[in-house]
Amino acid sequence: MFCPKCGARLAKGSKFCGVCGADLTDHVAASEGSGNGVATGVLTAVQNGAEVIRKKLSTLNKQKVIGVTAVIVAALLLFFLVKGIIGLFAPNYAYVYMSDGT
Repeated sequence: MFCPKCGARLAKGSKFCGVCGADLTDHVAASEGSGNGVATGVLTAVQNGAEVIRKKLSTLNKQKVIGVTAVIVAALLLFFLVKGIIGLFAPNYAYVYMSDGT
């Protein structure tokens, strides 16, 4: 028998999972009534595991997007900051070319 929540192998007749503590009273009653209790338990564990993986991937993708956006914004700010600092100390050549030279 397997835990429907975490998929851990359980002793026959267990009322609680020794790994995650899930209540198995409803699961034990259902599996005793049907001949495919192990298959049902494994299927439920796989479905629960797939849901956990889906949630983690969703969170990971959101974190990646936020991280990449933060890096791009920081790079743009740094670029314009450096450009502004250099612009303060650079000579204004446009004025020389546009004036009559005096």
